[in-house]
Amino acid sequence: MWQPTMVCGTPTFISAICKASGDERLESVDKVVVGAEKAADELFDTVADIFGATLQEGYGITECSPVLTLTARLGPRVGVGRPVGDVEVAIVDPETHEPMALTERGLILVRGSNVFAGYLGRESSDAFSMVGGERFYITGDLGFLDADGNLSLSGRLKRFVKVGGEMLSLPAMEEAIKATHPDDEEGMSQAAVVSYETDGERPRIAAFTVFEASTSEINALLKAAGFGNIARVQHAVQVPEIPLLGTGKTDYRSLQDQLRGLVEAEQPVT
Repeated sequence: MWQPTMVCGTPTFISAICKASGDERLESVDKVVVGAEKAADELFDTVADIFGATLQEGYGITECSPVLTLTARLGPRVGVGRPVGDVEVAIVDPETHEPMALTERGLILVRGSNVFAGYLGRESSDAFSMVGGERFYITGDLGFLDADGNLSLSGRLKRFVKVGGEMLSLPAMEEAIKATHPDDEEGMSQAAVVSYETDGERPRIAAFTVFEASTSEINALLKAAGFGNIARVQHAVQVPEIPLLGTGKTDYRSLQDQLRGLVEAEQPVT
């Protein structure tokens, strides 16, 4: 009887599989690969215990077929690993697209035989940038490379907002909140942070939480986590659950639509 030896999915899906399946149903699996969202440290231990396998974390994009980097099965785990195949990664300044030094965070660009040529039926020049005479795809993600070629991700460029002249990381704020309210037993997130801004207005930031919390409580939590005065939410919204896309990733667009409704209606902050 044929049985699977490799399982791929988002950390959310793999976590759910681990909880729903007994050890004997997974004993044929010797390789587990995750991507699309950051894997929690405890998932690596869970996979080792249940599958008896090493969890590998990768980074990829649909336009790149999709895998770009992957951590090694053996050795230390650094970021999302090194580029696979003939993939090349360049880190550039988000505004000027000038190359950045090693370990400096910037916009991630990629090129390789797996990278698409452009979008069908529409101009694609804004999806690419020339670096060193070569054409690279603009991923829209931020990160940095170390001396060994390992890529570490910092988040999506659109998941950063400029407040008071400084770039503020929404994922970092979200992680600080989630650190005090971990995922539930089903691996479901308990918090998400989004922003909304209109022309000429300061960005409005909201924390959507499954647990009850006021804006002052969320901001006190962020301050305790070491964030400066610019890292503040203007809305704290309790929801039954954090919405997910079909891929298992947080549906930030849905939450941003809710925030936009609050801002446009000028609903009082609780």
